[in-house]
Amino acid sequence: GRFQTFAWIDGLPRETEERELAREVRAEVSRGLEQLGLRLGLLRDADVLLSASAEVEDERRQSDPYVTGHIAEIHEFGTLTVELIDVRTGEPCWRGTSRQRLRRSAIVYGGAASERVAPQDTPRDWDLDERVAAMLAPLSGRL
Repeated sequence: GRFQTFAWIDGLPRETEERELAREVRAEVSRGLEQLGLRLGLLRDADVLLSASAEVEDERRQSDPYVTGHIAEIHEFGTLTVELIDVRTGEPCWRGTSRQRLRRSAIVYGGAASERVAPQDTPRDWDLDERVAAMLAPLSGRL
């Protein structure tokens, strides 16, 4: 193949939760690339460089209070992005993105004038193994 080795170019975030997610993303993407025949190497020896990011955003969804008992739900959605950069050209050679619902983070009660937001303490479910496998699938045979 065109590429034999890869290395990560971005550092880990400072915040604990983000740092742990970044570690998990790196591990899962590294595992996926190794299954495609690449090896993790040193930055100076890599044929392709990797960069990954994960972003979380809230999305409000209206509900029928007569059916659900509340007027809206707030859901967190996560977007995972991985980019491969060809060392020889310095140009990105592939970019994969996956967006998914992570959890219901809050329920909104009341009316327009007096909303009450009740946070939901449920963990985020990134489902990284499936997301990363699906994201990397188009790379099979192309590296």
